[in-house]
Amino acid sequence: MALHRRGALNTAIEARWASRQERLRGWDLGLGSKVLWLESDHAKSPVLDEAGRPVLDDEGQPVTDGFMNEAIGVVRRLGQGSGFVEFDDGAADRILPRDLEKMRRGWAVSVHKAQGSSCRHVVVPVARSRLLDRSRIYTAVTRAERSCVLVGDEAALREVVLDEPFASRRDVGFFPDFAGLRA
Repeated sequence: MALHRRGALNTAIEARWASRQERLRGWDLGLGSKVLWLESDHAKSPVLDEAGRPVLDDEGQPVTDGFMNEAIGVVRRLGQGSGFVEFDDGAADRILPRDLEKMRRGWAVSVHKAQGSSCRHVVVPVARSRLLDRSRIYTAVTRAERSCVLVGDEAALREVVLDEPFASRRDVGFFPDFAGLRA
């Protein structure tokens, strides 16, 4: 079963990583694969008591933390036709073949998707783009826990760091002209 693929960088990193890792038979995932969860699923990640048993609510249903949209996780264990993923927010649960459509590779993610997450090491590609601005660079750099490397167009980086962020130039119209209105 193929994991939803988008992006050559994610595919290349997974291929290189996979060559050294135990694979989940029939899946495009292996031990240590990084994944990005694409939609909230509140039935995932059961809350466990001290003995490791699922906590039940008043109706006898398992209490869950859920997998949240855009959470970044790592495959921690492999099983028979399933894997076990642990996410950066602490949620963890078994993934089944039907879950593959809810995730994609998480080695290389956009700055937007990385907001709220952190990674030990971050590589930020810098290229001229209508989306490149100081705020986006700041967000990307502050995702790093240990190291951050910026790669690319040094002149473009210098320009956006010295320029005001796009947000300060936006005219959103929150304050309409009330001069013509009467009570």
